[in-house]
Amino acid sequence: MKQLLFEDDVQFWFETLRLFGHASYGGSDFGEIVATASRIAPGDYDSWHDAWLETADRVSAEAATAHPVSARDGFLRASTYYRSAEHFLHGNPDDARLYEHLTGPKTLLTFTEQEGAGAHCHAGAQRLALARIFDWLDDTIQLTRRGCPRDR
Repeated sequence: MKQLLFEDDVQFWFETLRLFGHASYGGSDFGEIVATASRIAPGDYDSWHDAWLETADRVSAEAATAHPVSARDGFLRASTYYRSAEHFLHGNPDDARLYEHLTGPKTLLTFTEQEGAGAHCHAGAQRLALARIFDWLDDTIQLTRRGCPRDR
């Protein structure tokens, strides 16, 4: 397949393709991806982070004032863009840019090599990450058995 964006940067093109794949399920928007990618300097991880963070912030702010269905759709896209912003920051565990930016309830979770975190894309590492994420959501949202938020 011909690289339509980031012609000389296979890594950035691969991650952009992954973002396009989310569009089928509402997790991204083709126009937002192209507009964001146009602001990124190939090979510049800070540029990647800053552009996706800016898009995520804009989409999240729009969703915060939208009708509930539009808000849901916007927050889903924003979450994809926040994840994209932090994608290339994984190499430096001391880089807390995205964590510091998040304004809602948050907990910094550390994954160790002994738990399987060194196998970044290995199925075991993804199971570990999802288990931690869902445990955090359970504790944070505190849903009842029927899926409704508990009274606090």
